Formats: sequence, C-alpha cells, structure tokens
Amino acid sequence: MFHVKHPFASSTAANAANEGGQALSKEGRREVRRAMGRQSRFVFVYTLIFTLAGYALALALEAAGFAGASTFFSDHLGEMSIAGLAAGMLFVLLKLRGRFLPSLRRADPEPHRMNARMLGTFLLLLVGAQAVFSVITLCLGALADALGYRVFSTMDSLDAAAPTVWMILYAGVLAPIVEEIVFRGVVLGALAKFGQTFAIVASAVLFGLFHGDFAQGGFAFCTGIVLGFAATRYSLGWAIGLHIFNNLVLSDWLGQLVGLLPELGQSIFAELFFLTGILGTVWVLGRNRDGIKRWLAAHRAPAKTALAAFTAPSFLLFAALQTALSVMAFAPL
Repeated sequence: MFHVKHPFASSTAANAANEGGQALSKEGRREVRRAMGRQSRFVFVYTLIFTLAGYALALALEAAGFAGASTFFSDHLGEMSIAGLAAGMLFVLLKLRGRFLPSLRRADPEPHRMNARMLGTFLLLLVGAQAVFSVITLCLGALADALGYRVFSTMDSLDAAAPTVWMILYAGVLAPIVEEIVFRGVVLGALAKFGQTFAIVASAVLFGLFHGDFAQGGFAFCTGIVLGFAATRYSLGWAIGLHIFNNLVLSDWLGQLVGLLPELGQSIFAELFFLTGILGTVWVLGRNRDGIKRWLAAHRAPAKTALAAFTAPSFLLFAALQTALSVMAFAPL
C-alpha cells in the first residue's frame, strides 16, 4: 500500500555510536544539544506560521466583509486550518530546499514488510492511546473541578467547529500527512543518528508539546511513539496511513456511528472501547516484551543523550511556551 521509504531506516551510525553503552563525550553532548535546539526552533517556527496563517486568512475575510456572523470562526475553522497547513508546509519545503523529498525514495538497506499481525498491533496500540487520552481528560477535569476551574481543551474547539468538508479534510487527511512529514520525517530523521529510540521519544515529546494542550499533548506523545516506530521500522508512508486512520476513523467516523446509538448503548460502547485499548495495549507489550527489550538494546542512545537534548535552551523555551499555553486552558468557573 505504502512504498515510500524513510531516510533514517539504516541504524548503522547509531549502532556504532552506541557500542558498549558509552556515555557521550562533552563534544557529543554539545552536538546533541545543538541538534535538539535546531529541531525545537524548527517546530516552534512551524507552529507560529501555522497559527498566524490561519488567523491572517480570518482577518482578511473579515476586512472583506465576509466575517459578519458570530459563528464565522467555527464555521470556517477548516479553511483557516488548511491555510495554516499550507503556509507551514511551504516553510518546511523552503527550509529543506528540496533535500527531503528525494531522500524519502531512498532504498531501505534493511527493508521490513508490514504484515497483518503488525498492522493489527499498531491499530490496537492506537486504540490504547485513545484510552490514555480519556484517562488524562478525566483526571484534568477532576483536578480543575477541585480547584474551581474549568478546562477548555483544543478538542472543544474542534467539536464546536462546523462539520464541513474542509474540516474533515483538514483533521482527517491533510493534518496527518503534514504532521508526519514534520515530526517523523524531518525531526525524527534529523535526530536518528543519535539512536532511534532517542529520536522516536524526542520527536514524540515535540509532537506532544506542539499541541499546546495537556490532554491532547499526552495523547499525541503516545501516538508519536507508535507512529515513530512505524516510520522507523517500515516507512513514513505507513506512519501517515496510521495517523489518518486514527484521526479519520477512530476519532471521527467511529464517534459519529456511536452517536447514532441510544445513550445506554453509547455508554456501553465507550466502556468496551476503553477496556479494549487498555487491556489490548497491556497484552501487546507483555506478549512482545522480549522483542521490545532486544530492539531497545540494539537502538539505544549513548548515556546522557536525553539529558543533553532536553536541557537545550531552545527546547526548554519551546516547552515553557507550550506549557504556558496549556495552563491558559484552565479558566475560573
């Protein structure tokens, strides 16, 4: 189905650097810190362009007299978001100067074919990530209530948006494609030379922070781990396909179908879906624990790699800004 090969499929350099589990030298730590700083700045600028481009379109339409209705923003959130994606993708292409797209077609020296068993495993893990999202949302809601606050999640804006073709196209198809290119293609690819395990986790952390929302960020981190492994082991195309399935099928179509059930049926389905995600994830991790340990050992980063990366000034600044944005979602009752 997907045949696009990922540029960092070969882990030869990472494995060579990891022999013996040696700690990074001082120069090595500086190199990791610089690399993480570059990727943090890259994601920050992309986030800024994505956000501002959407608002710029809204302001332009308002100035032209098309934004008179009070529901204008919710009615046209899809178009605004697509404009943001287009501007963000243009920034990505200009920054990479054509170096990225050709590398996606580079042959994988260690090709792995997706099979039905692994595809089912990935889908089950995505359901597990949905369950984790539910837990985080409930915990945040309980904490906010205890403190006399209400949480306004980014999901509230998406739920309030008109279900237009543009919104479905944005959330279900275009956003997954662009986000996978940015986070699993560019970011993960740039960090993979320091170890694939580290690169998967670091790109997932940036993916979570990018959402600027505690619940969505936790969910994005979990899915980022799954999608990062899919991109590393198979191809970026599979990561895109799984991301589209998560957004379009699990988060959109399935919810609409369940909404047709009576209230009791919806409650039963929600509980079964939650249990399937949690128990399925535990079963997958337990059944494959030996293979997971071997993979982690083969692709581990040198000691102190994560410490060097997550103390990069640009990363800390981006994390602080996005955390502050997440905190702003709490409003007094």
